[in-house]
This record gives sequence, C-alpha cells and structure tokens, in this order.
Amino acid sequence: MREAFEKWALEQDENLTRAGGHEDRYAYPRTALLWHAWQAAYAAGLERAAEIVEHIQWPVGNSAAGEMAAEWTGEKLREARDAIRAAKGE
Repeated sequence: MREAFEKWALEQDENLTRAGGHEDRYAYPRTALLWHAWQAAYAAGLERAAEIVEHIQWPVGNSAAGEMAAEWTGEKLREARDAIRAAKGE
C-alpha cells in the first residue's frame, strides 16, 4: 500500500522525505496531496467492491420459484453495484 501511495505521490511531483528516518512517517506532505491520496484510495476501494458484487455467482434453483428468486437476487446485486459506483462520484 505504501509503495502505491509513494508512486502516486511522485507522479504528482511531490517530494516525499522520511521524517526522522522512520519508514512510515513523512515530512509534512501537503494537505491537498493527502486529500487526493485519500480520494484515490476510496475510489479504488469502491470500484473493487463493485467488481466483487458484479462477479458474484448465486445459486439458481430448478423450479420456477428458484428461478424467480435468482432473478430477484441478481436485480438487487446489480442495484448494489450501481449504488457503490455512484458513491464514487460523491
């Protein structure tokens, strides 16, 4: 995770320096950088959640009732996926 953050930060032309030689501490990155990093991580997490919901498989019964239940489940999962993706724009 840290490597991904540092790669992203360096792409933003940020100078990341370690604070006091500690591997997990940085010397005061700009607030805007931290905010954009959080937004990017949040969006990536939401997209991953949407992908999981999108590709989940659910059982389909052999009866008409089972098929109806599977369709309802699929509809609700698609709604959940869409809601997750919509949250990325908030």
